[in-house]
Amino acid sequence: MYPQAYLLHYAAFSTPQSGPKETENPLPLLDTNLKICRFEEGKDVKLAKLKGSYYPEAVMSAVLSSKKDTESISKFFLNMENHKISSLVPEVRLYRVSNDDGSVKPFYFPIVSDYKYLAAGNVMDLSNSFTSNASVIESFSVTITGKNPFQKTRAHLEANLKIKLDNVATIFDTPGSDYAPLADLFTIRNNRDHKPAGTNKSSAGNALETGKGCKIVATMGYAPPVGGIFSSKEKKIIKSMSQTIHLFYAGHDLSMEQNGAASLSVKYTGFFSAVKGESQYNLISNTATKARLIKAKIGKTSNLSKELISTFMSKKDKEEKETKEKAETTSIDEVPSPSPRDTMGSFGEMIDILYENNKVHVLSQFDASLRAESLIGTSGILEDISLDSIIGEGTDAALNAAQGLAAKKPIPTLRPTHKQVSESGANPFEFLYNNYIFYVTLGDLLDAYYIKISTDLARVRKSISKDNRLSDDSKKKCITRLQEMTRELKRLNVLMADCVYTRKKEADTSTPMRVINIADIPISIDTIYTLVYEDITSINKSYYDMNDFITSFIPKLLTRSFGELPSSDFLNEITFTTTTYTSKPLNRSDIEDYKLSIDDLPSPMQISSVTQSEKLEQYIIIHQEPSSHTKTIGTGDEELDTLNGIYHLRANQNSGVIKNITFQKIPNPTRQTYMIVVNGKAYDEIRFAHNAELDMVGNNLFYPGVMAYINPESLGFGDPRGQNSAARSLGFGGYYNTGPVTTTFSGGSLSTKVTLYFESFPSSDAQEKEEAFGRKKKKRKSRR
Repeated sequence: MYPQAYLLHYAAFSTPQSGPKETENPLPLLDTNLKICRFEEGKDVKLAKLKGSYYPEAVMSAVLSSKKDTESISKFFLNMENHKISSLVPEVRLYRVSNDDGSVKPFYFPIVSDYKYLAAGNVMDLSNSFTSNASVIESFSVTITGKNPFQKTRAHLEANLKIKLDNVATIFDTPGSDYAPLADLFTIRNNRDHKPAGTNKSSAGNALETGKGCKIVATMGYAPPVGGIFSSKEKKIIKSMSQTIHLFYAGHDLSMEQNGAASLSVKYTGFFSAVKGESQYNLISNTATKARLIKAKIGKTSNLSKELISTFMSKKDKEEKETKEKAETTSIDEVPSPSPRDTMGSFGEMIDILYENNKVHVLSQFDASLRAESLIGTSGILEDISLDSIIGEGTDAALNAAQGLAAKKPIPTLRPTHKQVSESGANPFEFLYNNYIFYVTLGDLLDAYYIKISTDLARVRKSISKDNRLSDDSKKKCITRLQEMTRELKRLNVLMADCVYTRKKEADTSTPMRVINIADIPISIDTIYTLVYEDITSINKSYYDMNDFITSFIPKLLTRSFGELPSSDFLNEITFTTTTYTSKPLNRSDIEDYKLSIDDLPSPMQISSVTQSEKLEQYIIIHQEPSSHTKTIGTGDEELDTLNGIYHLRANQNSGVIKNITFQKIPNPTRQTYMIVVNGKAYDEIRFAHNAELDMVGNNLFYPGVMAYINPESLGFGDPRGQNSAARSLGFGGYYNTGPVTTTFSGGSLSTKVTLYFESFPSSDAQEKEEAFGRKKKKRKSRR
């Protein structure tokens, strides 16, 4: 039998609807329950399960509305009066982050002409080219997307900055040490010290080794309103709705005109695209290779002088040493690619970590209790069933073991002694005739991955420290870079949301919803190694960094572990995705028993400040996309949806930040012909679901994965809740899932464009879902 199929049978038929329960059974062969994830404490990266009241398919709506007064946001901002909207002043700030201490410096953009004067202060300096030293942001746009393994785009975030310069020399000027020069927006300096021609002075290089090192922080929002047209509550809401984004350099274009003026265009990307190419995060490279690479990038210099070597070493020793040093390589291009053995060894080391921490679980495929449960569809052991018919012909020891299990002898809860194992009825020779399935949970696998990455960094650092051939300066540079990468890991937060799934071959209206946290999804060792072979080994892939592992390997593993499998077509298909964002730090104390309440999760929307910009952390949320197999996410109740971060949108209003809603039919060439041929219900042949495009006044209310509700009643289509409304007949309105979001600052104004994908119409059947996951009105009101 396909091992993963056996685990899916457990998830579909033997696991409670609320998910697997925590069990402490030292005899796993007698334990019929799936194990849950148990994260390790004290590691660099923070991992946790997201718990609390939220819809699993709309977890990002809950994240954005965390600790936010969503009712006030909907009333005072989303539907703000037009004269107040025109009074909003967009605010875009850019900062450079120091690699040494994480401090930030703003970039200098003069608000007036900044002519240079002589010391007297009243005469312009005409010794240089006459210029006002003006520099202005022409436009700045940020596009954020979600990521699943089937999307074409490979980036979570893309940003474009355009700057107009009065003179190209302005990029190097700053009015003091409190500002960063504009050149730091797009330059990457050599990371090695060098001596310019004609001088003995050394020019200190930068520690950057990839584009990821060029760290820029951008904040987008509105300046705190002044004046009497805004109420105190509106001012507070506007102030708290800024977004802070970590940007990493990706490329630039500098165009200079004849008079010295210049136009600068810079492209940026997000965290995962930036770590792509980072050798120390390469999972399938061994420690020795990583040590050689970082020495090559930093620039290795010897601690021993040539005279000392020639004095104390023979010619033969010299040749041997040169050969050894050449094997260690000082050139990145000469480093050998990882072999299939390295690949399997890396994943094998992760499995070893799981074994050492008792995270590899075992199921007996033909255990008597499991066979009984599978055959008659009941839980537990029925004493009136013949044990011979269940396990077939077996040894006396096997029958005694089964009889002992049927008698339900108590099983010890601590690590068992030999006597306790004997008294429990366990058969020590059971492994000779039973088949076993070894599995881990997804959360534990991610845990082992980050433990290995952290361990490799420590090993490389130890190797560098012990290398007597390196100069002290080279050691310091290498260790500083490794320490910086360890700090980056400590700023990572990987969170796994709950997942809703249903069994196949059941009516949609009566299908019971089942819930499991993504961290608790069981994955057989066989499935892991099969994917490793198909995705890495078979194509001789020599590089597999954090971006590949988190945004490709993990979603692929989830898709093939929790869906349609050979001989186990039990569950309806689910698509998993990864969403990332930047926000303020997460306190480890908020994580209790491997769980984090979604109310304690920092939102991407926050009050922007220099202090916050110095302490930003990266958040990675693994969650599911909405599924057509589960119940509709809501009934269209605006008040309840708003409490859960699902905003109701209307077109054709005389107020509000929505400028325009454009509906686009989802292409399906065969649907209309099919509906005509089968004589569908009235108007079925013209009913097509429509996606939507939103043009809005700039805001940070939407993020990939956020759910929204469109009510086209103001367009004359009626309420989508009505079964006979024109909106239903034509396929307009209802619940939508947010796709890419682009926010642009240009011409002194801020605008946002949102792509929405149709999910479902509201339904009264969603009441059960609201009671199970949604935040109830009474509970939220009682907190005020």
